[in-house]
Amino acid sequence: MGFEVKTVLNAEALIAYQKMAGRSVLKKRTLVLRGSLILAGVMGLTLSAVALGAAGMTLFVMLGILLSALCLTMGGMWYNYTAGKMAKKTPADFQQDFFFGEENMAAVAGGRQLSHGYGDFMAVAESEGYFVLFLDPRSGYILPKNGFVKGRPEEFGAFIGEKTGKRVTPVKL
Repeated sequence: MGFEVKTVLNAEALIAYQKMAGRSVLKKRTLVLRGSLILAGVMGLTLSAVALGAAGMTLFVMLGILLSALCLTMGGMWYNYTAGKMAKKTPADFQQDFFFGEENMAAVAGGRQLSHGYGDFMAVAESEGYFVLFLDPRSGYILPKNGFVKGRPEEFGAFIGEKTGKRVTPVKL
């Protein structure tokens, strides 16, 4: 049995990819970076509030509030930020077709074809609407479940887990 998936990379898919990477293969890194930004923002706002009460509105207090709010915002919008960076490298509405056979997976996009043996994938993640096949922590393929034109997404998880020898990691988005 084979599977075929057609997809168009858009902002929604890129954000889902970043969230799935951040909650699976990049979990520790994401937790540290996001957590540090949020913690710095909260601590900075607290210290700025104390300084505001003690010294009034000064240039340094305003700068502290601004930088703290920026850290808090960046921590809260981490996935949108990382997806935006990825979107700059990806053509708008980038179409991809994936073909899964017994021995390998072929990806066709922009007139080019790449083939990967199932052993090339370091991890596999699944959310309610997507599968992600990671080649390494920073690159992989996102497959929307509504893009399956051959085979069923309900059967794909078991198939790809068996072929890669990897446990399919469930991820909540």
